[in-house]
Amino acid sequence: MWTLLLIGAILLVVAVKAFHWLQARATIPSLHTRYVLITGCDSGFGRRLAQRLDNMGCHVFAACLTSSSVTELSGESSERLKALQMDVTKDEDIERALREVEAALPENKGLWAIVNNAGIFGASGVAEMMTRKDFLAPLEVNLLGMTQVTRMFLPLVRRERGRVVNTTSVVGRFALSPAPYVASKFAAAGYTDMLRRELLRHPISVHSIQPGAFAATNLFDTENIRKSVTRVFQATPPHVQQVYGHDFVEKCE
Repeated sequence: MWTLLLIGAILLVVAVKAFHWLQARATIPSLHTRYVLITGCDSGFGRRLAQRLDNMGCHVFAACLTSSSVTELSGESSERLKALQMDVTKDEDIERALREVEAALPENKGLWAIVNNAGIFGASGVAEMMTRKDFLAPLEVNLLGMTQVTRMFLPLVRRERGRVVNTTSVVGRFALSPAPYVASKFAAAGYTDMLRRELLRHPISVHSIQPGAFAATNLFDTENIRKSVTRVFQATPPHVQQVYGHDFVEKCE
């Protein structure tokens, strides 16, 4: 019995090693003919992915929130990367970006992929202290920004039989804190699962990336979180503050 278990364990290790070996050597053909749109390229995952794909020879439309990020990213990249300004909470911005992308694409060419990466953390604190505005802010970016970018650019993805890649979060599956961010990520995960089913009969695949807490991104900046907790607590009615204690902010650090 122990011999069989040992053999099984060895075979499993060999299979895993072989899988990783093959995966590391997998290549995507004709990357120089692929066009990808990425949102949230001001910093973090979006910026790094845009630069990585650019270095690999892919054509990238890197959507940034600020004009300074557009200028900075353009100066750091090759001519294959086109940085453009887009606020995913504004339909007019998305429509303008769509026109820019369509004008830049070769004739009869579409998008190989959309990467919906734009996201914000929003207010920090406990759910009882959160206002409607606190919940709406991350929903506008993390969910509705994703849905509207996908809706408007999907015809270009269909043209290439491409894919939609949505950056959600591990907290979109396992509820942690804070409530507005978690709720927006659960919603984004649900939207992604639904979209995948709806597009089963179309030549479009839908994927979800669920990162944990990466300190290298600006999303989980501890100083910003501390300021947010302080603001939320100070705006909370005194009788609720009393329940949680006036040292609530210090406890959260």
